[in-house]
Amino acid sequence: MYYLLGEMQTLLPGEYVCLFSTTLPTILPSSFKSEHGKIQYFIKAKVEIPWGVDLKVEKTLSIKTIVNLNNIAEAKKPIKRQVEKFFRCMCCPLTMVLNLPQAGYVPGQNIPVILEVDNASDVDVNNVVIKLQKVIKWKASVPKSKTETNIVDLVELSIGGVRGKDSKTFTQQLSVPVVPVYNLHPCSIMTCDYIVKVIAETGCCLVDVTQEVPVFLGTVPVF
Repeated sequence: MYYLLGEMQTLLPGEYVCLFSTTLPTILPSSFKSEHGKIQYFIKAKVEIPWGVDLKVEKTLSIKTIVNLNNIAEAKKPIKRQVEKFFRCMCCPLTMVLNLPQAGYVPGQNIPVILEVDNASDVDVNNVVIKLQKVIKWKASVPKSKTETNIVDLVELSIGGVRGKDSKTFTQQLSVPVVPVYNLHPCSIMTCDYIVKVIAETGCCLVDVTQEVPVFLGTVPVF
């Protein structure tokens, strides 16, 4: 809080300009608005009028946080994740191996995806879908502990199927859309994270096989 004019100052009729500046803390959550919560910043000014009604005004600020992916160790590491699923024949699984060269990307950049699918089962995979998703979570502790989750598909690619007893290697470029990048990590009640998710759709009464890996979106790319 800043006092621009002291209590003993008398303002005669007219217009006055009071200049001031302040330095924002280096760690601030980004401005953020969502279904169950928001992070907002304001500048408020008040003229105190003795024996009268105070004059107040406020202005909303938008805080955009720089997210340098080079400062996030996990963002620079390659990703290799494997999942396998047994169906009717317990000896021959469907195996998927997801490979990414790194975990950190910026809007407008492509995510090179290599997906190895070895379908040793006798179940056909009708379609394989790759998604980039935004996952928002809200956490409450009063009056009781509760977590709400909202998942938004940012990008979705259908890349084809793999018949039983067959295998394929898919090479795709997943284009990160131009979206705002948020850094909510200093906030303890809201998080905004991103994942790459792969779904092998088997249809019928069988459960789809899924694999997901966390990725980071930033404003400064990995170099």
